[in-house]
Amino acid sequence: MHVQPVTFGVIDDLECVMGPTERQELTEIDRTLLIRAAANSRHTFAGLVGAKPIFLGGVYYEGCVWMVATPGVADHRKFYLRTTKQQTEIMQSMFPVLWTCVDARYVRSLRWLEWLGFKIGETVEIMGQIARKVERSA
Repeated sequence: MHVQPVTFGVIDDLECVMGPTERQELTEIDRTLLIRAAANSRHTFAGLVGAKPIFLGGVYYEGCVWMVATPGVADHRKFYLRTTKQQTEIMQSMFPVLWTCVDARYVRSLRWLEWLGFKIGETVEIMGQIARKVERSA
């Protein structure tokens, strides 16, 4: 298990190991946004088990964090939690405030973000979906 920066090849590899639900949610628009986020990020990271990515993340646009994960994180929970904690600290050193919006239905994601030190904020509507704004200050 190791961490490396996100490359376009890693994004392609991620799609191969996603579960059916994640693959269905990753529409062509979302894939384009993921590629754009990775390309425009000041810092990216990919958690790999062997050669297969199980999560990707990064920070761009004034502290906006992003992340995509596969069902493989459940099998490598300790690696996932330890790595995302370390990467959050790295990103926090770059920006005084980290923030993002998370689909309100993703309760596990919101709990994980709270564990990382993010505060769950107001409800917002994004492209017809209800999301929660989350923020972490230095």
